Amino acid sequence: MKMYDIALVGGGISGLSLAHYCARAGRSVALLEKETQPGGALCSNAPDGSDFFFELGAHTCYNSYGCFIELLEDYGLMGSIQPRVKAPFKILDGNRFVSIVSQINLLELLVSAPKIFFLKRAGQTVRSYYGRIVGEGNFERTFSAVFSAVPSQKADAFPADILFKKRARNKAVAKSFTLQSGLQAIAHAVAANPAIHYVGGQPAQALHREGDAWIVETADGTTYASGQLALATPPSIAAHLLADLAPDLAQHLKTLSVATVDSIGVAVKRECVSLAPLGGAIPRDDALFSIVSRDVVPHEQYRGFTFHFAAGALSRDERLARICTSLQITPQDIVYTGEKTNVVPSPRLGHDEWMATTDQLAERANVLLTGNYFSGLSIEDCLLRSLQQSERLSQTA
Repeated sequence: MKMYDIALVGGGISGLSLAHYCARAGRSVALLEKETQPGGALCSNAPDGSDFFFELGAHTCYNSYGCFIELLEDYGLMGSIQPRVKAPFKILDGNRFVSIVSQINLLELLVSAPKIFFLKRAGQTVRSYYGRIVGEGNFERTFSAVFSAVPSQKADAFPADILFKKRARNKAVAKSFTLQSGLQAIAHAVAANPAIHYVGGQPAQALHREGDAWIVETADGTTYASGQLALATPPSIAAHLLADLAPDLAQHLKTLSVATVDSIGVAVKRECVSLAPLGGAIPRDDALFSIVSRDVVPHEQYRGFTFHFAAGALSRDERLARICTSLQITPQDIVYTGEKTNVVPSPRLGHDEWMATTDQLAERANVLLTGNYFSGLSIEDCLLRSLQQSERLSQTA
């Protein structure tokens, strides 16, 4: 059994980036992913033989994503950056797409907006902070749904400082962009790094220790030995794997609430959709959190739309009916469908203290943890956490 410097469970962008940083530092890495394809929430779907794609997880990157841009540079993908064209976001009011501005009481907004200059986000929820800035009526009627569209779950109780962060912009790169074949291209590039032993389609099933070595057993019975263990999975999976070896950490990870998002993307021939081009739409209900359009990367033949549903809210047939009704198409107009389930955290006030306890318990257990459930949900937040964990490993080596 080969001994690796680090065994890493989870091949989403968090695990891939941590594997990259560790390999760049000269460490041997075994990266184990339960899905056959790497990427996790970087999931680009395309009809067979087509250059068209739509995303089933993360949709957009920005020129403020310094770590992500550096990753593209390391893998020679800067030339594949695809700028997004401007397209309006709408509110889906029943079956009508209406402008966001039309759903705002402008007088209430003008009266409330100056509060932004003296209100502090720290210690506030999304509702308590932004509700005072846009006005309670506006928040209830429109902005609650707008903020909930970002993490694809009800976001009113999120800490106000976790969703939007100000970062330095790289003006040599398009303000918002994707990649020419979809964001999953970077996942495939990292997984193909010869310094990383990537194993797809084999979920980690059990952990144990043999002396100073961590032993990870996958579903097919294969074992991987390493001096260091890293977990880049949803917290519930990390808790399950650590239940016997680090029970305090496992129990603590279970206390973080998460939401499950079921995403369905459809490709439709352009002539079948009369809807004017848009960037996306924000519904006003608890079953459907957002619709994201591929119109920001125009294609001659197809238009694409991804619908992010709350898990279990509707049956699959009901979801497809909702898609057809919203787009004013028939099921026969859909030429390709892709589906993906993602798990996203539901942080609450006090999340900073939760993270501090997590880090203390992880250090005690000698485990590295990364993912979208630390300082933020964005791609860049995931990479920053992975970079921090790789630096922690270097400091203790």
